Amino acid sequence: MVLKSLKRYDQHLLYVIKIELQGNRPLSRTATVLSHFCHNFATVKQINQKHMKQILFINGSPNRNGNTAAMAKRMLTDKEYETLNLVDYKIYPLGQHFDDDQFSEVMQRMLKADVLVMGSPVYWHSMTGQFRTLLDRIYETPLKHKLKNKDLYFIFQGAGPSSAMLEAGNYTIGIFCRLFGLRYHGMATSRNEAERLGINL
Repeated sequence: MVLKSLKRYDQHLLYVIKIELQGNRPLSRTATVLSHFCHNFATVKQINQKHMKQILFINGSPNRNGNTAAMAKRMLTDKEYETLNLVDYKIYPLGQHFDDDQFSEVMQRMLKADVLVMGSPVYWHSMTGQFRTLLDRIYETPLKHKLKNKDLYFIFQGAGPSSAMLEAGNYTIGIFCRLFGLRYHGMATSRNEAERLGINL
């Protein structure tokens, strides 16, 4: 609403200035006030962007646009965020060492974020292999403690998972956050829960 109003003020300001310059007249009070308003609004917008939280959604599903991504979109409605699909990266399990491993790229993106939204579907009663491997590799890296004080939200969904499966996932992420000092804000297992969890994000 404010942005729409600003655009209308900008258009009116340009029109007023154009008319007054054509007549070689000094800017009227209206044009001056509008000019100050636009300048101040732009300054506030820059400050807000500078202090805006960086949100990273880590999608542990092999389906880039599946239910996990849909729940994240619901949780992050009207918020700017980046998506990292684990399926797009080569992250090898512990004990394997290959030159094309991309774990460090994923870790660097996590470190740059203020808020982590981590999601996985329920596969074989647990998280996906990609998601579990990421947790294993984070545990091994000396950079893990730099995740301290970041906010974390967990999305865990599937086709009729049992309460025991969901509780196990919630427990795992809770331990992960306690070990490395992240602030855990809870788990969403449905789109409605994701929407409620994202209200204060």
